Amino acid sequence: MNIIALCKNHGFAEAYLLPLVEYEDWTRLRDEGAFHHATAGLAGDMRQAYPWAKSVLLMIWRYFPVGRGRAFAATTVPPTPNYLASHKSYQALKVVREELETAGIRTEGAKIPLKLVAAKGGVGTILKNTMLAIAPYGSRVVLQALMVDAELDIRNEALGMHSSPLTPQSSLPCAKCHACEKACPFGAIDGDGYHFEKCIRSYMGGAVMEEWVMEGLPGLLGCDGCQDVCPMNARLPKRELTKEEREAFALDKLLAGISPLSVSPTSPLKEGGMDDALALVGKNQKARMQTQAIVLAGKSDNPAYLPALQRLAESEDEAIRRAAQWAIGRG
Repeated sequence: MNIIALCKNHGFAEAYLLPLVEYEDWTRLRDEGAFHHATAGLAGDMRQAYPWAKSVLLMIWRYFPVGRGRAFAATTVPPTPNYLASHKSYQALKVVREELETAGIRTEGAKIPLKLVAAKGGVGTILKNTMLAIAPYGSRVVLQALMVDAELDIRNEALGMHSSPLTPQSSLPCAKCHACEKACPFGAIDGDGYHFEKCIRSYMGGAVMEEWVMEGLPGLLGCDGCQDVCPMNARLPKRELTKEEREAFALDKLLAGISPLSVSPTSPLKEGGMDDALALVGKNQKARMQTQAIVLAGKSDNPAYLPALQRLAESEDEAIRRAAQWAIGRG
């Protein structure tokens, strides 16, 4: 089995088998609180966490930014393209894993610091905004990985393996570029680097949102501001939303998915509710998508959403209720 070809056949742009490494400095910084709490479950010592594994299968899924930046019609609020790509890559990962297991290769989901693994392996370079840039894809990539018991053996070219990391890329000109610093309205990036505690993405997890987060919410499921202006992405072509995406992320359809009673019974977009959107980004995004759709309905200043917001303001769910009350109050 050619493992690399298998990954590419299922949509990944690139795939690499990399050696197991221990990242003591990263683990120390993580334990000192230098990184977002989401890194708590990641293993800095891969050999200790996965003693049976022989290599890391790192897969690269590329995607393109959506045309017109984040300035979409007030009636449609698609997510940042990363979330659409992330779900597609996850589905592809499951197929790759199934085929590897069928071929007798043991696998396990890799709970490791993927961007660090990619950078240390010479696959890409971590930028000032902590995004990973890989030529020629820029930072518009999603990383997926599996721990595997496949050996790194340069003598067996039929396996399609890399026996050693790629040659590290030269340093990117982040030190002389301040585009992302200027673009971030929250001051999350400065001369000292990235500060996760100031990044709005750190506060978009589905829980009750603070007022400054709701006021600054740039779109559904994330913020792409720093990637939009990054010179590493300047030459990437843009794509338009598909008909399926436009319909799935229609605001009244999302509101109907939160509460069927929150929209007019005659609404042509009520059918399906939030299911179509979740099919494109994953069911695990439901909680955050609910509250953010409410906030964006309020920020649209469209009076047609007011009845829905008024009903949702009485929800028993605190995050939904607070978001709806804020959305109504700003009018």
